[in-house]
Amino acid sequence: PLGFVVAVDAVFAALEDAQRHAADRAANDAPTRVVDDVTGECFECRWRDVRAGDVVVVKNREVAPADLVILKVAPPAAGESDGDDPVCYVETKSLDGETNLKQRRALGAASELCSELDADATRFDVAGLRGLTVELEPPNDVVTAFDAVVVSRDGTRRAATLDNVYLRGTTVRSVDWILGAVCGTGADSKIMRTASAPPAKESSLVLAVNRVLKYVVALLVALCFVGGACSHWWVATNEGAWYLGYPRAPGELWTASDRSRRDAEAEVVNLEENVVVKFFYYFLLMAQFVPVSLYVSTSMTRNFQARFMQWDLRMYHAETDTPCVVRTAGLNEELGQISHVFSDKTGTLTCNVMDFRKCCVGGVASAAAARKYFERARATRRSPRP
Repeated sequence: PLGFVVAVDAVFAALEDAQRHAADRAANDAPTRVVDDVTGECFECRWRDVRAGDVVVVKNREVAPADLVILKVAPPAAGESDGDDPVCYVETKSLDGETNLKQRRALGAASELCSELDADATRFDVAGLRGLTVELEPPNDVVTAFDAVVVSRDGTRRAATLDNVYLRGTTVRSVDWILGAVCGTGADSKIMRTASAPPAKESSLVLAVNRVLKYVVALLVALCFVGGACSHWWVATNEGAWYLGYPRAPGELWTASDRSRRDAEAEVVNLEENVVVKFFYYFLLMAQFVPVSLYVSTSMTRNFQARFMQWDLRMYHAETDTPCVVRTAGLNEELGQISHVFSDKTGTLTCNVMDFRKCCVGGVASAAAARKYFERARATRRSPRP
């Protein structure tokens, strides 16, 4: 039974791993546009084929395929100063979880060496970029800093900081397109350097079952031990029973021939060994105490439930053609379970005290319970927790 449980869990884990590998392949096969350094034409290239030194075009709301030093951005909006480095914006929620846009700037010296040849950003003049060299730090996992030096053909050196970089996984926003030089790809990009092995995640249901299972196993061991001890006591006090196979009975006088014959035919029982044997006998008899089938049932239920969640049309986003994706089926039952509520507040409120007054869940209000809580808190002269 244990081998069957392990086999079932291994099958479902293999299915989840295959789904993750498929997602990785889809990301690595995503298309991007690379500028040919001779003709200036943009040709489609997969993310996995992008190499350091390539010049890549990333358009608005597209994800950067690699770490890019920004060479040029779309012409600035009306009202911006021509003397300033062109400004663009980036969304970094895939790196730090923040949804606010961050400002980035193109390198002024590099921006003057390339230009757009048509309005739809399919041809660029990048001949001036030949001989441009980017000296940067070794690959690391620090996403809040970037140190590099851009060296032009005449030896002019200009520093490039985090303000001049689009990191892999970030989204271009508020500009039509950007032109960037690839400085880190694949495992050398910062987002891949920050990646770590996923921790083992278990739902509260599995943790509760494992906790109860410890007591069940302890009870099973205790019962087997009691059964073995009682068997030892009964056998020791009933040695005269002929069916136990002892070579003699207490008080019985045997002749030499009888003793030799019975010694040869009877099986001598060792009482100490009998305790151990009986312990495992009872363990086999009561092994069904351990709910082995429960693990199989819950695993199969969670995985079938994950399939129905992915097929649910009410969880499908038609605009982006994005269905619900279940990455870890073992956490299905955690959906909708709220244990803590964190709320941020500013100092502009009249009073920086947030008291719980009332909540409504499923049409049932809990104002009465909240009122009793605050009355009890005031009576004991304690401030209620926010």
